[in-house]
Amino acid sequence: MVNRSKNITLADKVTLANTFGTRLKGLLGRKSLEERESLILTNSSSIHTLFMHFPLDIIFLDKKQRVIRIIKEMKPFRFSPFVFKAKMIVELAAGKIEKTKTEVGDSLDILLD
Repeated sequence: MVNRSKNITLADKVTLANTFGTRLKGLLGRKSLEERESLILTNSSSIHTLFMHFPLDIIFLDKKQRVIRIIKEMKPFRFSPFVFKAKMIVELAAGKIEKTKTEVGDSLDILLD
């Protein structure tokens, strides 16, 4: 996954959660998320971090894969706001948004394995 606006890689190991079951499970049961990993939730406008063991950076994307909202270092046992125009949500290791200087308005390219 690349931030096209900044020409920087956000993750080179991308997992897609595109069914009810995979979106429901998300990252539950994981002890961590490596810096090079991400989880993409399709058809989603909000998330929760209930029962998670680590914080996440969250990017909400519209239908054109443009960043419309960001949450940095979302802690476990929290709920995100509902983001009306979001069609996809990217979960990244905490600190990745700051490190890559990703911001609202940037465009992402998501390449799946």
